[in-house]
Amino acid sequence: MRSEDLITAYTNHQRGRGLSPHTVRRRDVSLRAFARHVHPAGLDTATTVLVEDWLHSYRCPTTRRAYLLYPVRLLTRLSRDVVVR
Repeated sequence: MRSEDLITAYTNHQRGRGLSPHTVRRRDVSLRAFARHVHPAGLDTATTVLVEDWLHSYRCPTTRRAYLLYPVRLLTRLSRDVVVR
């Protein structure tokens, strides 16, 4: 599945959970930044090493902690097939 499709499915899942538009947007922006980092590989082939490499591009530890959640949550959902394919 293309990264764009995965992000859209994840974003729709977050909206369906009733999260605030601000939260959904923030997560969407973070995932798109991660997708650009791993390109041309897709999100469905991302590894822990790629996530860590992306996080280290941010100097602020608070930013790294916050951004860590979004790709990890998406990848966890992919591994559990929670995101509808």
